Amino acid sequence: MCEVKYLYFPINKCGNTSFKKIFEKYNHIVIPNLNLDNDENKNLHLLKKNFDKFFKFTLIKHPLNRLISAINMFITNKLITMDNWKKVFDIMKNHESYNLTNKNMNDYIKRHTLPLTSPLYCLLNDKNEIIVDLVIKLENINYKQFFNKIKINENEIIPFENKSEKYLTINNFSEDDLNFVYEYYKKDLIIFNYDKILNY
Repeated sequence: MCEVKYLYFPINKCGNTSFKKIFEKYNHIVIPNLNLDNDENKNLHLLKKNFDKFFKFTLIKHPLNRLISAINMFITNKLITMDNWKKVFDIMKNHESYNLTNKNMNDYIKRHTLPLTSPLYCLLNDKNEIIVDLVIKLENINYKQFFNKIKINENEIIPFENKSEKYLTINNFSEDDLNFVYEYYKKDLIIFNYDKILNY
């Protein structure tokens, strides 16, 4: 029986659905929601006062890679089309608020494109310091080392369920598009030490 409790910080478009299916098998890993209820045992934000009691970990993805994945999901789900995918930029720029329900398309798009450094994800403190103990970049994940670190079976099979078609790639982005993306996610790139260039 593990004495240490592990707290997973879920991030949209970072393998969240797939990893939860593994983590939920283990009693020592707490899997909270992002402001979806008022249960302080399940709500990440309500758990803040107890963060120090946990070993905290998260999985992240390069901001541009994450955005491309999100846009492909929006196209697959018929929220936008390949012809008007840049509408996502308008929502990112102008949609000031977001709602954690899925009822409003703009809210749904906005919250899936929020920076990793958004308060939604609780990864930073007021001084912009990373508060989680372990940050795993999906681009160079070593599953054996990661699973050993969080005390789960290293032979687990990742049930990846990427149902989105790959309509969009980095080649669809103009120089202006990329400049906007890099500025929008500038804080992410700096704090999590990501290069601007993606290896596609």
